[in-house]
Amino acid sequence: MKEQGIKLVVSLLLILWFWWASSLAFSRSVMAQTTPANPPAIVEQNCSLAKPGKITVTFRWQPAGSGPQWLDISLFNNGFASGTFVGIGPFPAQTSSFTWDGLTPGKMHYFRVNTITPSGWQPTPVLPFMTGQCAPGSSPGFYYLECSKTQPGRVAVTFRWQPSGKGSQWLDISLYANGFASGTFIGVGPFPAQTNSFTWNGLIPARMHYFRVNTQTLGGWEASQTVAFFSGRCSSADKTPLGGGNKIVLTFDDCGNPYVGTVRILDILARYQAKALLFPTGACVQLVAPDVFDRAMAEGHLMGNHTWNHVDITALSEEQLRFQIANGPPQAVGGYFRPPYGAHNSYTDAVAAELGYTP
Repeated sequence: MKEQGIKLVVSLLLILWFWWASSLAFSRSVMAQTTPANPPAIVEQNCSLAKPGKITVTFRWQPAGSGPQWLDISLFNNGFASGTFVGIGPFPAQTSSFTWDGLTPGKMHYFRVNTITPSGWQPTPVLPFMTGQCAPGSSPGFYYLECSKTQPGRVAVTFRWQPSGKGSQWLDISLYANGFASGTFIGVGPFPAQTNSFTWNGLIPARMHYFRVNTQTLGGWEASQTVAFFSGRCSSADKTPLGGGNKIVLTFDDCGNPYVGTVRILDILARYQAKALLFPTGACVQLVAPDVFDRAMAEGHLMGNHTWNHVDITALSEEQLRFQIANGPPQAVGGYFRPPYGAHNSYTDAVAAELGYTP
């Protein structure tokens, strides 16, 4: 009887042990299935060699490892609504990097990794990023712009191009759209014939610049097409005080239909030789009507920041708030920031100030 009791206890203990081990394995399996991959990151962005004028971007991420993966990319910040994105796959569960070739230059893009698990689709957080500019052929392309790490308040710009390979190269940059007239530009070089990129540090912020590659061949100088770019802003620009007398500042904000409203405003301003401060959204400038706002800048108007796509910033998380402010118009100068709907508070003001803006 005693021996039977011992066997019963041992059996119960074995049953309990198997139940605990099975539960632990199941919980680990569920965790592996329900834990999404970490946010993806950009490793490198280059001008495409296979598709002239397009961009190639290399992404890297930590795979969830719980199933096949699909890679989704979109030009629209709409949560990857059906019909508005491109998805490719499937990729093996352990795939951790991918190079996407042929992206549209000069556009905001949205990227995620979507994993198929036994419990359904599990997407990573979305990675928003802006592609650079690459001109076709041997023309130089705007590749990457950042605030200078060695010269506070200045800008560093990286260019890439397809070298002709015919001889030594010189890189010319100017603040003037005058065909690089003698005495109005700076040239550095010579660089070897196969050089295809260069980072120009210490550029003046918030100014139009003009850049070209000039190759010294046996038949003489061969200049690439000129690439024009706006250097952006890295700190609040010095504000010029108004002179004496009565003055007013004309300001216009939002997007609407730029090809109707904004064009009409610019026409009226040009008629009266007046200047204005425009507050469009980043999406409006970069996706809707970039040519209209290029005209505004060329005619001497200034541009402020009105967020990426006109949302109530007081209702956003810190990450969303920083994204909205950081992705306003790239031409925004002077630290001018106008919150949509006039909605702001001490917290949004503090974040805006940290990013160099004054509401």
